[in-house]
Amino acid sequence: MASIGIERKTLWKDSIFDATFDDIDNDAIISFYESLVEKEKGVRRSNIGGWQRDVKYGECEAYDDAMDKCVHVVKHIFNDIYKVDIDIKLANSWLNSNNFGDSNAYHTHPGCIFSGVYYVNASKQKENGSINFIRPNNHTIEDFKNNLSQRCGFGKLWQTTDMQFESNADFMPQQNHAYLFPPWFGHEVKRNYSQENRLVIGMNFNPS
Repeated sequence: MASIGIERKTLWKDSIFDATFDDIDNDAIISFYESLVEKEKGVRRSNIGGWQRDVKYGECEAYDDAMDKCVHVVKHIFNDIYKVDIDIKLANSWLNSNNFGDSNAYHTHPGCIFSGVYYVNASKQKENGSINFIRPNNHTIEDFKNNLSQRCGFGKLWQTTDMQFESNADFMPQQNHAYLFPPWFGHEVKRNYSQENRLVIGMNFNPS
């Protein structure tokens, strides 16, 4: 057989950014949250159970510090990685608490240019409620793998390590970590099956 040249062309890349901070006063943010829970009911958005509330600059110094650090990271992402020369500001942010059995339904973050979540308090277990990013065509991908399994007689769902066939990407909660991502990335937060409360800050960013 004559030689055949095969070159893989990557069409696009989907990625999130994992930023780690070691000098944020999480205990102060937790105390701030506990004082709010005592007097406020919270709101219902994507959260299924749990407690959520918008937070403004000036309400908690440690919270402001966490947001300032996340703004710095997002500015670096746009200026130094994306090579887009714009300044960045925090558009809005909120506290989201998930206790045992609580979760967040699938959603996106319209109306901003970047989004993220910072883990104030989280166990090292996925049972604490991991964040799961879901591709828009996830149903088609899973249907393809199921059909391939049935038609090729594998006897079980067809498996491959090639990322092209992944329908979702799951990231475990990690205290002091912020996951930062484009706002069109659909995601959900899986149910918290641990007895430890998971407290996070959700955030959106826009050009300043």
